[in-house]
Amino acid sequence: MEPALNKADIEAKINQIKSFIEVDGTNPHLFINLGDLYHKISKNDEAEDCYLKSLKLSDSPVAQSRLGLVKISKHQFQDAENIFNKVIKTEEGESSTLIFNLALAQYHLMKWGRALKNFIKAMDNGVSETACLPHISRCYRHLYDFKSAKENCISWLDKTNSADAKGYLALLEMDSGNSAEANKLAYEVLKADPDNADAGIVIGTHLVEEHDILKARNQFNRIIKNENLNARALFGLGLTHMYEQEHAKALQYMEQGSSMIPNDTGMKVAIGWAKVNIQDLDGAEKVFMETIQINRKFPEGHGGLAYVLALKAKMHQAKESMEMAFSLDPDSFSASAAKSVIIGYEQNLDESTKYLSNVLESPQGPGQKSMMEHLEIYMKNHPPQKDKTDSE
Repeated sequence: MEPALNKADIEAKINQIKSFIEVDGTNPHLFINLGDLYHKISKNDEAEDCYLKSLKLSDSPVAQSRLGLVKISKHQFQDAENIFNKVIKTEEGESSTLIFNLALAQYHLMKWGRALKNFIKAMDNGVSETACLPHISRCYRHLYDFKSAKENCISWLDKTNSADAKGYLALLEMDSGNSAEANKLAYEVLKADPDNADAGIVIGTHLVEEHDILKARNQFNRIIKNENLNARALFGLGLTHMYEQEHAKALQYMEQGSSMIPNDTGMKVAIGWAKVNIQDLDGAEKVFMETIQINRKFPEGHGGLAYVLALKAKMHQAKESMEMAFSLDPDSFSASAAKSVIIGYEQNLDESTKYLSNVLESPQGPGQKSMMEHLEIYMKNHPPQKDKTDSE
């Protein structure tokens, strides 16, 4: 195995190959070799230019593949997918590396199903499990198959014992509603790797739930400092501002995070409720409708829509959405909130108050606080301010 080259060594080799090209400027392999060296030091435009010059001399699958990799480095993922599809069709035998690179482009294009199929195919054809399993687990998560996501993440963890695998497992446990296990894993990861983003998101979210907003904000900001486009950290930062009633800033961060993962229904629903909170019922209705279009089996999308429709006195539609939510999850919080509004609208105010009280006092999940407990903590942390017009 050749020793890794430092930047000075690579630049020396670049100059050497340039001198060869001056003598033999029609050799396509020299341009490929030069492009590879540029790519190693992240001079992606120069690398792309070399591969294109090679392709003008010879339409080589090798040059095409290298061009696809540069397109990935430049975040031109659609171009990369097109290139790898073309090369795979022209190759007599499908290269496992080509299939992996195609899957990588599709992953970044958020084509989760296609990417998953190709990552599995690449792994079956010889690409290492440690290269494929992280992507396979994440694809399953984006497809809302949490069971398969966890199974593959555990395999990844078993093979690597890495903080990245354990941190992502913590995130999957949180997304599956297993808060206690998620927090336990995340704290273990952060002791060894304080900058682990997935574990940091778990703990940041936990701190929001515990109403420790300053620590939560610090946690999310730490992640964003290292990964300024981390969608879930930006979203979490938005939640901390929502807690402080800074609605415009909250929605700015939440919507920025959601725009990076537009099919994440959990983010969508939270934005819907944020809009309800500022009485933007039309905006909330639109967001809940978008959530349902993404995943028609997500109960909180239907329940949130039912609540908004009930507030807008569209009772027939509200009941339909509420019934759909309850059919998917008999304990749906948002559907229960909608039901309390519907009961009150039908003039049974005592029954509505009783029902809402039961909803607020019920835990939101195993090991989680009830909404009433959250409200009590919030009021303790935000005591009523004395009106400035009051006499001293």
